[in-house]
Amino acid sequence: MNASYATLDNLKTPGGGSAVRYSGKLIVSTLLFVGGDAGCVMPECSQPNYTEPECRVRLENEVARAALGSGFEVRFQHPQANTTTSWDARGVVQTRGGAITARIAGPGDFAISVERTRDNAPMQLTLLLTNIAPQVVVQAGPNELLSDLGSSPTPGLSRTVTLDFTTGNTQWIRGQLPCPERFRLAVTADIQTGRAQLTSILEALSEESLLAEADGEPLLGLVILGDLSEWTDPEEFDDLVDIFAQASIPIAVTPGNHDVLDNSSSPFHQAFGPGNHEFSVCGAKVVLLDSGSGGLARSVEGRLDSLLDRGDNRFLLVGTHYPPYPHFSGDGWTREDQSQHLMAAFATRQGDLLLAGHNHALADFPFLEVAGRTIHEIIVGTGGADQGAGPPRFGYLRLTFDDTINQCFVEVPPPGAAGPLHAPPSQGMPYCEP
Repeated sequence: MNASYATLDNLKTPGGGSAVRYSGKLIVSTLLFVGGDAGCVMPECSQPNYTEPECRVRLENEVARAALGSGFEVRFQHPQANTTTSWDARGVVQTRGGAITARIAGPGDFAISVERTRDNAPMQLTLLLTNIAPQVVVQAGPNELLSDLGSSPTPGLSRTVTLDFTTGNTQWIRGQLPCPERFRLAVTADIQTGRAQLTSILEALSEESLLAEADGEPLLGLVILGDLSEWTDPEEFDDLVDIFAQASIPIAVTPGNHDVLDNSSSPFHQAFGPGNHEFSVCGAKVVLLDSGSGGLARSVEGRLDSLLDRGDNRFLLVGTHYPPYPHFSGDGWTREDQSQHLMAAFATRQGDLLLAGHNHALADFPFLEVAGRTIHEIIVGTGGADQGAGPPRFGYLRLTFDDTINQCFVEVPPPGAAGPLHAPPSQGMPYCEP
């Protein structure tokens, strides 16, 4: 499939503006003020410059809802939301090949509201949900009378839902992930030109998923911490969409510096939705922050305390592309005060794991002192990008959750290799048991 980000003859931006495709890039001509956030106050956002993190915040809120020319408005919502006047950047609404699709940004529970906005609109609307695990139980219908559609009868990360508006103009779709006592998440970063290696990693994850399910600790998702592309080219993201479609588990992503090089377009957001988002998986809250420009959007920095509030969750994990701890950040943040603010907020919230990429290596720092507390940072830039001289260490971090979080590394040899290229390290991050 050669996916395009949108078929735009019937797609309108929420504020009544339109979107057009020019030279393969999607350009949003009218940006919507995001209520509740600081908004984009820089002049670049009047003519969007997507190398600016605040403009990307605006865009990720734009793509999380769409007014369709057929007479419907689709909005991603917080899983506990009950009003269609809100929306939340937890996915991307697209049209692909005539189908309305909603890509859910991360594993866990989700909610989508759909309103019929015109009297002459059809009485039914079909949505294709993507990036949704087969075991997720889906409900659909009026919010006060949802019908249980169950889990998926077949493997795959897509689900088709048809909404009937004969009983009213508002319908909801809600998904709930059944939670085992033990479960796993996988983490990697830095793919760039190494898409063949990414395919090998996804194949290894598919094999692990089958074994983990049989062992009663299912693998519930993969997190990729930036640099999915090399040049921020739309064709790179087309290829990634096709590769991700073959995955056996949902994939959550946040951009790296290689994903935000184009000031006039952001194919990352058109393909995958938000770079700043959070999701909760069975008591583990994961907060992904867009640090692709070497800093955070000011509206995001202003909300760190609430974003990092674990609520009822047992665990708190934060993922960025650039490692925020000084001396372990590669090229460094453009705003070191922001990285310090992030670490202080993480430490005072007693976060469990700080995860990053950017450095094309595996590195474990379990005893970093911040704000009088010890924090644990892991760099896992092992997704396929060139690692320089010497044998590469490709693969992913496996996190196993029960009463604690256990970490180990799964090495995935490059295509054509006879086997693993490294012995397990004598200290630091252990290799996972076969």
